[in-house]
This record gives sequence, structure tokens and C-alpha cells, in this order.
Amino acid sequence: MNGEQVAEIQKMSQLPLAARPEAIAKFVHSDQLDKARRPYIDHPRRVSENVQILAQMHSLSVSDENILVAAAWLHDVIEDSGKNSWPKVSAQDLATWGVSPEAIEIVELLTRSENYESSKEVE
Repeated sequence: MNGEQVAEIQKMSQLPLAARPEAIAKFVHSDQLDKARRPYIDHPRRVSENVQILAQMHSLSVSDENILVAAAWLHDVIEDSGKNSWPKVSAQDLATWGVSPEAIEIVELLTRSENYESSKEVE
């Protein structure tokens, strides 16, 4: 991890816990593009917005909603980190950065193994 990335992590650690998953996703996906050459971060943003809407529709508790929104922001972080300028992120990193164990478990369930071949392109 370079000095700039360390500084970003230190800044992120000052954020409230609920704001950290979005910040982590933005760090990891900052220079990634989707297949249409648009910023990749738009995908986890849309997923998190949809999860918030569904959580409210189903009257989930604030705690459950926060867990699901965190997982939505982070669902591609482990899988897609280490491919560009951001180093590989592990579940342990997420825990160290204050992500709840429940959100990490969801992220791990959604993470494809490194042996999985996909047509998904992230630059």
C-alpha cells in the first residue's frame, strides 16, 4: 500500500462506521470501468440504493438495513481489488476497517472464487 492509500485509510477510519463501506468501495473501484467504459462505482451505488429501498419497503430494522447496505457497497470489493491501483482487500481488512461481521459474511458469500471464470470485465 502506498502513502496515499494509507492516508485514505486513515481518513476513512475517522468516518462513522455506517459511512465506511461506501468509502472503501470508492477507494477500491476509483479507477475501474465497467464494460460500457463508465465508472464502475456506479454499480455498487445502484445496488446500495436498491437495497435501501427494499429494506424500507420490508420495514427492516435500522441495524439490518445498515448491514445490507454495507454489503451492497462492498459486494465486489474483495473480488475486484488488487486488479488495478488498489491492493488486494481481504475479509480481514474489512473487519479491521470496522465493517460488521454480518456484512462481511454476506460479501464473502457473494464473492466469486479466484478460479471462477467470468465474462465480467473490470479495468
